[in-house]
Amino acid sequence: MASFAYSLPVADVVVVGGSIAGVSAALALHSVGLKVVLLSGRTYLGEGVCDSLNLRLPEACDVRHPLALRLLGEALEADALLRPLHIKLELERALRKAGVPVLLATTPGEIVRAAGAFVGLTICNRSGRQFLPCRAILDSTVRGEVARMAGVTLTAPVENFPVIRRVIGGEPPATDTAGSQISGHWEAEGKVAFVVNDETRLATLWAWHTQGSLADGSWASWMKLEQVVRLVSYRPGQDFSADGIAAFTGERLHPGSPPEPLATVTPVAISTADRRLWFTGPIANLDEAGRSAIIRPDRAVMWGEEVAARLVAHLPPLIPRGAEGLKSSGRDLLPAGIEACDLASSSRGLPDGGFAAVYEVDVLVVGGGTGGAPAGIAAARAGARTLVAEFLSGLGGVGTLGLIGQYWYGNRVGFTAEMDRAVTAKSPKKMREDAWDVEAKMQWYHEEITRVGGDVWYKTMVCGALKEGTRLVGAILATPQGRVAVRAKCVVDATGSADVAAAAGAETVAIGDAHLAVQGTGLPPRAPGVNYTNTDYDFIDDSNARDAGSAHVTAREKFAHAFDTGQLVDSRERRRIVGDYEVTPMDIRLARIFPDTINKARSNFDTHGFTVHPLFMIVPPDHDARVGYVPLRALLPRGFEGVLVTGLGISAHRDAMPVIRMQADVQNQGYAAGLAAALSGAAPIRDLPVENLQRRLVELGILDDGMVCPPDTFPLSDDEIARSLAAAVDDPEQIDRIFTTDEVTRIAWLRTAYVGAGESRARRFYAFVLGMLGDATGAEELAAEVAGTAWDTGWNYRGMHQFGASMSPLDARIIALGRCRRADLLPVLIAKAAELPADTAFSHYRALAEAFETIGDAAAAPVLEKLLNRPGLTGHQRTDVTARVATASADSNENSFRNASLIELHLARALHRVDPAHPRGREILESYRHDQRALFARHAEKLLSADTP
Repeated sequence: MASFAYSLPVADVVVVGGSIAGVSAALALHSVGLKVVLLSGRTYLGEGVCDSLNLRLPEACDVRHPLALRLLGEALEADALLRPLHIKLELERALRKAGVPVLLATTPGEIVRAAGAFVGLTICNRSGRQFLPCRAILDSTVRGEVARMAGVTLTAPVENFPVIRRVIGGEPPATDTAGSQISGHWEAEGKVAFVVNDETRLATLWAWHTQGSLADGSWASWMKLEQVVRLVSYRPGQDFSADGIAAFTGERLHPGSPPEPLATVTPVAISTADRRLWFTGPIANLDEAGRSAIIRPDRAVMWGEEVAARLVAHLPPLIPRGAEGLKSSGRDLLPAGIEACDLASSSRGLPDGGFAAVYEVDVLVVGGGTGGAPAGIAAARAGARTLVAEFLSGLGGVGTLGLIGQYWYGNRVGFTAEMDRAVTAKSPKKMREDAWDVEAKMQWYHEEITRVGGDVWYKTMVCGALKEGTRLVGAILATPQGRVAVRAKCVVDATGSADVAAAAGAETVAIGDAHLAVQGTGLPPRAPGVNYTNTDYDFIDDSNARDAGSAHVTAREKFAHAFDTGQLVDSRERRRIVGDYEVTPMDIRLARIFPDTINKARSNFDTHGFTVHPLFMIVPPDHDARVGYVPLRALLPRGFEGVLVTGLGISAHRDAMPVIRMQADVQNQGYAAGLAAALSGAAPIRDLPVENLQRRLVELGILDDGMVCPPDTFPLSDDEIARSLAAAVDDPEQIDRIFTTDEVTRIAWLRTAYVGAGESRARRFYAFVLGMLGDATGAEELAAEVAGTAWDTGWNYRGMHQFGASMSPLDARIIALGRCRRADLLPVLIAKAAELPADTAFSHYRALAEAFETIGDAAAAPVLEKLLNRPGLTGHQRTDVTARVATASADSNENSFRNASLIELHLARALHRVDPAHPRGREILESYRHDQRALFARHAEKLLSADTP
């Protein structure tokens, strides 16, 4: 595994689950010198309280233990309910202070044995699948998920066990649940207090009580129960909902053995016979009084320490093993010819992966976000057996749990218009025309998918792909109970980062691979009833587990006084496929219509950062709204069948993405993808008569009338290109036409224009454009212009509200001069560097660094080193969670720290490229190689690994 993914520590004990008892046990085990790793399947700790919104303080609360006092003291002092973010923060702080490694959004994959003996477990997260050897596992999950994954025999669940679903606020449902699949009643559990715009507000915490049963102990059965409960436990206008349901099945360890009282508990009551698996959850073999006590947050602290003490006293030795002898607890359930591909794997030995179960559907939608939920609805409406697998606890992605509950442009037609009307009708809240109630939207998605026969699995993460040759035939999903395989006739990859396609081996473009440009992002604070909180203060690659995990921790510290924080990184740019066609900035600027168009987007170039396309260095993107058409080909990974990629993962140049990534458009695009998947079935998607799909999309209003196999509006005529090229001297906006031609033709046209230019202004312009394209025809003229121009106003990094140029006119010409690759003109650039003001902008540093690097002459090394030695320009790496947390400020749109890191890395990169032996450049890159921010770590890794033959 590359160094920018998780580097796994060696562990004596792995604690699975971030419950209060689990954290307490981890701290106790660490305090006696054991190496402990804690992993949680959620993006936070405190699952037993926060996941189900079990926020009431216990009666006669016991806070003698310091950790219990820190967790509960705030609520005791205010005589209020618990605040989820406070619980999460205190647990994280305790583990961070002790130095216990925590892996968030990470689930166990399989128990691993060698020669029949337990040697550890595999884990799954967005960085792939890894093996974690250990001496024992402490299962601190609420439902004993590791026990189920390991095949531990439990007593049978009681019939009609109690189930609770909690929400905050809302009105009583218009109809009772007597006629539904399941009935129940509401109880008020108290008032939650939270702050909105410096005003303290109160809302009622409601608990819906019912009874449930499971067909079996599988994750599919559990999700079927939750699916039904969610349908009938919605309160119109509710402000906040629990991440799941709380269910007390009554199962326990050691069937046939009498349950023990808490006061006399023995290892037999809380572990398996070989003492390799231990348990803190309600499946412990305790009597009812004991089981009720250990789920209280105050007693859970002491219970965790009690289990840890018994584990220490009976800790088995580490069993030596060889990689060749590893065997997973999963079963080989796939037919011959189907290959299971992990998203990524550790370089350490891994067992062949097996599965807890295999399921079959017609359409599998991986990701239930902005594009995925509409895709699931479309596929199910078309009659396909559909499963939507979503890692979070609700559908809708950025527009719901991401708290961007308001449109920024977008073509609000078709499915989007239908959904907007339905969501507005579902909520009693009075909203702006371009905004919505995020809880109502989540609920409508859930209801609509299930109404038309689809299924939804929450808390389920993709970790691999199934393929036959170059055809995808399903995906591997990581559930809390281990890995399962889902076979499908067609897959819609709606992960937003092309995870399924990437796992299958499709070619992708990852952020940080080639450059450091990426749209800024953040994680929002969350208060009940607030539907829109937009942030842009960080660079986060949510396909990297370490980056995303530390970003969540940092967000909680940043917004420490909030009620909670969001669970979705509001990414604006992610990993993208290399598809049959890449949407380009020229396609957007010139509104190209494709014969296989499937949706029409509308937005402006809301770039949230700086651009890299040469066109935008000549003509910056403007603020005006534009139309962008997306072809079906852009959703198809080159060389692969059976999968459509939607959302931020489609094949498009990163500088084109701002116009086609708006929520309204991704919703319509996702619907089109789901419909295409259902219509294709097991046949090749490329054989789908696109006119049949387009007719349906026209009927739905997603496409305009007449958009059934419309003629391609490219290529442009020679006359139009000639006219625009001549006019571009006075109107540079028209230079985009020449970019629609191939490289050879483009250069030939520009050389002719340069030679035929009658006056110096035109020659300088054409020399500039040629230089930007790497042609040195007008290099001397360009050099003279650079030499004779004083440093102008540059651009410092800005994410939110960034429109237009991200570099100055002089910056652009410096880059163009560098691309001429004329070493004899290097003195011009060295002279400009000597004139660079001390307190100057990022874009000036970027321009010089890129120009020096492109020329590639070691004579530039002393100049770059001198720039790096300026006060304050280095030392901006953040290589551990504590260091990243230190960057947290109250500013939800912070730019300065990103700006500083970008300057340092651009200069270090250039120094290393012009002189690979120079220690200064390598030293800085080596430190960034381990940065918590995957953008920087991946970029440094790529640069340093390029040195190795």
